[in-house]
Amino acid sequence: MNNPNQKVYRPMISRNRILALAALSAAFGPATLTAQDQWLSETSCSEVAHTIVNEGITAWGNVEHGRAKGMYQAALVVDPDCTAAKIALADMANGAEWGTRSAQMEALANVTGTPAEMAWLDVMKSSNGPSTSYEKAQESPDDALFHYWGSWSEESGLVIDALAAFAERFPSLAAGAFNTLAYAYAQGDGVDVDEVKSREFLRSYLRLYNEANAHDSFAEISAIFGDYEGALRHQQHAVDRGGATVFGERMGMYWRLGNKEEYRQTVVAAVEVLANPDALEEETAAVLSDQSVMCLSSMVPCSVMTAAEYMATTSGTEWLSMSANDVDIIFNDMMTLAVATHHNTGQYMLDGQTVDYSVRVSSVWEVTNQGVSLITANWAPMGGAGIPGS
Repeated sequence: MNNPNQKVYRPMISRNRILALAALSAAFGPATLTAQDQWLSETSCSEVAHTIVNEGITAWGNVEHGRAKGMYQAALVVDPDCTAAKIALADMANGAEWGTRSAQMEALANVTGTPAEMAWLDVMKSSNGPSTSYEKAQESPDDALFHYWGSWSEESGLVIDALAAFAERFPSLAAGAFNTLAYAYAQGDGVDVDEVKSREFLRSYLRLYNEANAHDSFAEISAIFGDYEGALRHQQHAVDRGGATVFGERMGMYWRLGNKEEYRQTVVAAVEVLANPDALEEETAAVLSDQSVMCLSSMVPCSVMTAAEYMATTSGTEWLSMSANDVDIIFNDMMTLAVATHHNTGQYMLDGQTVDYSVRVSSVWEVTNQGVSLITANWAPMGGAGIPGS
């Protein structure tokens, strides 16, 4: 049935598709890949689609999965029959972000392709991907993808040696290998920690792949060796290239790590405010969050307290002294949380008598670039002769 009053948009869709194809062709074609520049020696894709898939595999190997997915989808815009792109998208399936592997494999049940593409499917179906990749690499010496994945097989021996051999054989595709080698020497994974070698591999990585993940790796490894200024600089480059959503969180972490002593002193000062019965209400409010949970030594149930409510717990008691002693601060790896432990001691008057006060205190603090705020604190008796409260 045809509605003569209904607007038809097919010409615009066709025009947009033509423009998209033209843009992709301009960006990626004509393909000039040499044998050593491509992950798969032969695919069923058009020349431009083949080049785009190749770029996608590079992004995938450098942990930039969103970019890789976009490349594979772009390849299918250029060539809807590009089997390599279909397989690549299926191989990204993990049941969370990219769909389930079973559904993707079912969709590929009757797919046809080149020997390299079908070998990729065999790897996906295998219960031991690295070993199957190693076997495929022996059968297909020009398919770099299988040599790379096969580097993690038992047949290849030490991973670092296999990756070094891969980088020598396929130098233009060695970015991911250099990244792994840089981490190996930074973390002592199968080798002795060697900062010089780690940074050499990082520089080689960056020369090949001056993108977000390369700078993110450079930042993380710089931080491992205590170079927080360098970490912050490279993380900014990662944000510039990959966006703050993925790479922005570490910016704050490196800033805090570079100023760790100042943050430690900030937590100590906050602990001392809570231990001071004469602190001003605004001082106490400044170190509490809206949801600070207090578990007081008077054995009353734990509860969320405002600054005024917390200060009321010490009012009515004639304090002679109070101090926080032996304050120890531990931060988590991301510098987003701090745990403080200390021993509060003091004296107060009760019925004309001086009473010693002694408690163990542990507290958890949220750490941000703006400062610290209390999440929860717990007081427990520690040898004192008396604790204020009923």
